[in-house]
Amino acid sequence: MTEHTDTREKLIYKIKEEYLELVQMDDEDTRKREFVEMRAALMNNMMRVCQDNEVAAQWGKHRTTTYHARKSHTMYWRSSPLYRNCYIIAEQLVDKHSLDLLSTTNKRMGRGGRSDVLTTRNTLQNELMTLRLEADELTDEIDRLMRERDRIRTRINILDGGQLQ
Repeated sequence: MTEHTDTREKLIYKIKEEYLELVQMDDEDTRKREFVEMRAALMNNMMRVCQDNEVAAQWGKHRTTTYHARKSHTMYWRSSPLYRNCYIIAEQLVDKHSLDLLSTTNKRMGRGGRSDVLTTRNTLQNELMTLRLEADELTDEIDRLMRERDRIRTRINILDGGQLQ
């Protein structure tokens, strides 16, 4: 193993550990959806600066797992607030370490323009995705507050003998 390879593997491991800390999840080898999406978010970002076998090895997976993660990106992005949140966190983390990672190899990295995952690098797209995530979180909070309001109104009605509407 060359010095660059050793340094690269350590950096990839460091990025994974930082990511797990930021998303506040454990590295569990499970097929539960939340763990699959959490892994896919980092995989899809790491593939901008790493080869698929390096990305898969980071999680102890076969390289074809990265293909599935890439293929599932759009579905996860559209349907999962968890994935969107994890993806944004992973994107910022990979951006932070990208120059260090790229300096450890002379091989061509990333997928070029072949995947819609990379189109989110556009600043306008990032802002739009961030706003959608915030809107989803606010909608969840509104729903929670409405349930709480209804619960309080029910208690008031019971205590007031059904006099209030």
